[in-house]
Amino acid sequence: MRDELTTGSHAVIGGPLTRNPATGDFLQRYLWHSEEERDALLDAALEAHAGWRETPLSVRARLLT
Repeated sequence: MRDELTTGSHAVIGGPLTRNPATGDFLQRYLWHSEEERDALLDAALEAHAGWRETPLSVRARLLT
């Protein structure tokens, strides 16, 4: 969802908003990323997943509890 705010003669487009579905309360606004930032974030996530995938379940469970 895009959200536009008008400031003077300029429209500012903010990032996506999250809301509590039960109350409609605003929770968080996320920033838009450039294509380069997006690609770097996805590359980092893929690299982290490769290591996590090789981590034994017993170790993952211990880290998550």
